[in-house]
Amino acid sequence: MNKINFKEFKIPLGIAAKKWETRDVREEIADFIYTKMSGIRAHTLAHKIYDSEGLMELSDEDLKAVRVIFEQFAIGPYIDGLNAQLDTKDE
Repeated sequence: MNKINFKEFKIPLGIAAKKWETRDVREEIADFIYTKMSGIRAHTLAHKIYDSEGLMELSDEDLKAVRVIFEQFAIGPYIDGLNAQLDTKDE
């Protein structure tokens, strides 16, 4: 399982990533999924993120949906924040 905390989501404040800020992005990310993806799986995932209270587990399929949303609609700092939480690098 993949663990992500959307309530305390850290994003870099610049390309050098010297300073980071913690934000609650649950509603923002849930809204993207709710309004941009179709199907019951996306609907359920949006509510799961919105209702989360910290570190949450995502299945590989749910993580794939989150990545799709980030890749299509998120700005660079959010993508870097997601990758930092997952301890991955851009492909």
